[in-house]
Amino acid sequence: MGETDVIGHLIDIEREASEVLFDAQEKSDATVSAAKSEAEAEYKSGYESIVKELESNYEQNQAKITGEYSDLLEKFEEKIKSAPKDVSGFNSLLDDLLFGN
Repeated sequence: MGETDVIGHLIDIEREASEVLFDAQEKSDATVSAAKSEAEAEYKSGYESIVKELESNYEQNQAKITGEYSDLLEKFEEKIKSAPKDVSGFNSLLDDLLFGN
């Protein structure tokens, strides 16, 4: 084998190595891209699940608090309505405050 044959052979080996490296890079890029897509899908699914759970908890708590508030307001209104009224005492107090009688 001559010097030019050896150099040509080395160039062929380098070209083949370059092709193998390029193929490996393409496969690697495809694997990374697929893994990234899968990770993003899992993240989105998990995120949506958490948001749905939080919204459900919020709605349940809101309904509970609204119900408790309504009950308290109703009890307060009943207490005010059932409280004894001293109309003559109230009128007397107003007369004293407004007219100084």
